[in-house]
Amino acid sequence: MPTIRERVAGESQALDRLRKMLLSAGPYSNLVVVVGRVFQRVPWLVREMEGQLGEMSVKRKKSSLIELVVAKIGQIVGDDHTYSRELGLPNKVWHYLAYTDLVVARVKDNTRQWAVYLLKDFPHTAETASLIDEEGWVLRTKLKTALKDVGLMAGVQTEAEEDRIWFRITTTKKTKDRTKDMEKVYKAKPTLVVYYPGEPYFYSVPNMMEVLTSSMARCLGCVDSQELPLAGRCVASLRRLRLGRDGRDGPTDKARLDMDRFTVVARGEQGVTMKDQQPKLDKVTV
Repeated sequence: MPTIRERVAGESQALDRLRKMLLSAGPYSNLVVVVGRVFQRVPWLVREMEGQLGEMSVKRKKSSLIELVVAKIGQIVGDDHTYSRELGLPNKVWHYLAYTDLVVARVKDNTRQWAVYLLKDFPHTAETASLIDEEGWVLRTKLKTALKDVGLMAGVQTEAEEDRIWFRITTTKKTKDRTKDMEKVYKAKPTLVVYYPGEPYFYSVPNMMEVLTSSMARCLGCVDSQELPLAGRCVASLRRLRLGRDGRDGPTDKARLDMDRFTVVARGEQGVTMKDQQPKLDKVTV
């Protein structure tokens, strides 16, 4: 067990990381979205902090709001967990780090390279409609179970956004020392995944680890998944291109790779690369 001094030092470093994450969110409007999601259970707390900003300039509002948020989280995760229980919020700073990282990634989804993964034997069956927040929670539980079944300790956060679900996944090999395992999970490099419920694809980093692709497939009711030769910096654009292919080929050919349609993307290029003779799909009707 870490000493009190070590724990306090660790929390201080984590709060510094949190401050940098919030700074990286982009404009003030993005920061407000991130803060609103972090404190979604206590929206009055967000209004209270915004009220303290007064008539500041937008630049000062951003820096001041970040300091208010970091201070508030420091208070919540302090020695006495009474405050966190009163608010119904997590009492570990690592939980805020992981979730903030996920929401910041969501509001800046066009700043990284994404690849498309086909879900093999996707179950095209009619399912009972459910709220996307609820589906995100169910899939989070299923994914953690799938990773546990292959001997991994995992940290999984989900974030629902309109018609898609975001995942943030960190893993480490499971041992008999749960405390050390959790420390490794907190510090592990995260993998982000975006999934549109009801569609036989998900989006993540190129060359995703096989154990993650297979676990993701299993939690979605499929036997496995396969990376397609299509990548770019905007998930929504990749989805439109993929919908265009499905609309052209028909629903019975969803699992067939069409090498004449898409070409392999150079990892360093921005956007989505297609063969020259193919038209750009701005709008797609399926």
